[in-house]
Amino acid sequence: MVSADSLSNHVTITGTVNGTCELNGTPDPTCANGGTVLPGEGTPGAASNDSEATETTSPPSVLKEVAVPPATPGGAVNCNTATYVAEPTQPVYANGDTICFQLEATAPRASTPRTPSSPTSSRPTRRW
Repeated sequence: MVSADSLSNHVTITGTVNGTCELNGTPDPTCANGGTVLPGEGTPGAASNDSEATETTSPPSVLKEVAVPPATPGGAVNCNTATYVAEPTQPVYANGDTICFQLEATAPRASTPRTPSSPTSSRPTRRW
């Protein structure tokens, strides 16, 4: 299963249940030859049984964190060693600051993750 999926299956089986009769000491499972229905056995009747199973997975979660801005406005930040914060913290940046962010995607246990890709990974770095 892929994440955020659901799979359900419902099965019903129906049939006829016959009581077992006894005629002259010989069991007759269909009571076709008459006889006496054994104690605890019922007369022929319909029977059914339902079965259902459902499996679901939750959607993936993505945590986005942004690096704390440099101490000096317009300064550089080393994205590998920066301190990162998540919402609700909203850092304030100045013109010329380097802004780093990181994403952490977590797939649910019961899912089959695919190779992640990011359409923004090939974009050039922009300075504001």
